[in-house]
Amino acid sequence: MEFAPGRGAIHLHIVAIAKDRAYLQDFYRATTLEDKAKVLNSYAIKHLDMTADAKVSDNLDYRPNYSYSPLATRYCASCDEEKDVTQLAQDCMMHQCNRYCLKSVKLGTPRTCRSHYGTESQFGKVDTPGMELIQKAIIDYDTKGISHFKMKRTHSVRLVQHSRFLLKAWRANCDIKLLLYFSDPSSPDLREIEDVCRYVVAYTGKRHNTTQDEKEAIQNLIME
Repeated sequence: MEFAPGRGAIHLHIVAIAKDRAYLQDFYRATTLEDKAKVLNSYAIKHLDMTADAKVSDNLDYRPNYSYSPLATRYCASCDEEKDVTQLAQDCMMHQCNRYCLKSVKLGTPRTCRSHYGTESQFGKVDTPGMELIQKAIIDYDTKGISHFKMKRTHSVRLVQHSRFLLKAWRANCDIKLLLYFSDPSSPDLREIEDVCRYVVAYTGKRHNTTQDEKEAIQNLIME
């Protein structure tokens, strides 16, 4: 559980291990990144109903109207599943860059989105170009050399890749990411497992406040 001050939400992070891992062998046996992407794409669609290609609008001024938004209703009240999940994506799965995701190497220089939505033209403009439109799923590498699975994207540069299953059930923002292992699943590379462990520890151990702030917060909870 992550309590993010100033962001208006409590975050729940889950690391899940799939029960059916047969596709990992198919992924390992695929000899090219293109073939590996096809294996991942098939798994993502079949088992997780994932997509990055919903027909939504990239209008940055759009705000959900809660009088008719499906965010304010339950799944059982939905009459049209396709319309429901598309509207949910429009209302809570559109990335808008802000001071939390935009970082610059040098003070006063254009900032780059840490979620990979690009770099603003000038410092403070917040006009990042968004994700590149692509016609098929790919495996891409960022500037840090970390691999990312990206699905077909032909409509929106702002839509966050998501699971339609999870979105319809949770009915709120729910990001999903497949962690990629390139070693033989029958004899995994311990360095790849260590990378995941480091990621989890770094995420759960990060602090938004000073140690004194955390002590005061804990003390206040105890007093209450």
